[in-house]
Amino acid sequence: MTWEWTLELLASARNAWLATVRADGRPHVAPLWIVRVDASIWFSTPVSTTKGRNLEHDGRLALHVESGDDVAI
Repeated sequence: MTWEWTLELLASARNAWLATVRADGRPHVAPLWIVRVDASIWFSTPVSTTKGRNLEHDGRLALHVESGDDVAI
């Protein structure tokens, strides 16, 4: 997997799953829409949401981008 391949995938991706870490260490996964601008991925979430609070407390995250037509989570 190359960075170029990753950027190509992100160019067509709109839906993703964001995994964050709760204050007590438990994982939290939520769907969201993403936008790629150049080599950056952007999304928006209010601080009042669980994922917003998690990111404010702990900036670690993982992003799963949906690809293909048959997706099962």
